[in-house]
Amino acid sequence: MKTNELRIGNFLHLDGELYKVHEIKNQMEAVELIRKNHNNPKLNEYEECDLDYEGLKPIPLTEYLLLKLGFNTDYKKGYIGIDVHNQNGMTTDFVLSYPQRMGVWQNFFAWEFDNYKFQKIEYLHQLQNFFFCLCEQELVFSSTEP
Repeated sequence: MKTNELRIGNFLHLDGELYKVHEIKNQMEAVELIRKNHNNPKLNEYEECDLDYEGLKPIPLTEYLLLKLGFNTDYKKGYIGIDVHNQNGMTTDFVLSYPQRMGVWQNFFAWEFDNYKFQKIEYLHQLQNFFFCLCEQELVFSSTEP
């Protein structure tokens, strides 16, 4: 994971626990992470972590996570997508191809564009960032967080 890939709101694993980036500190050398307290959901737990700490891991993107984000499989075979509503009342599709749709070498989800060009998306934080960049809005989990 590259330090310049993170934004506030990205989800990561820290020593096997799910956290959300709350603050980026020290010229991108550390992050403050937040998670819900298991004993008291009204409280949050915070932890600061150096970005080079080997216990800090990206969350692999799976169909399960995409479905929790509101994506659906109603697109043509090999694709999963979500309808994006903007403030002008327009709706567009944000569609990803499943792994291996383009060939056995493709072991990741991808956003395809313009004649075999694509953006590979292996991790949840990459999808969050890419979606925000293209759609100017955050991905929101339809139920609880991942």
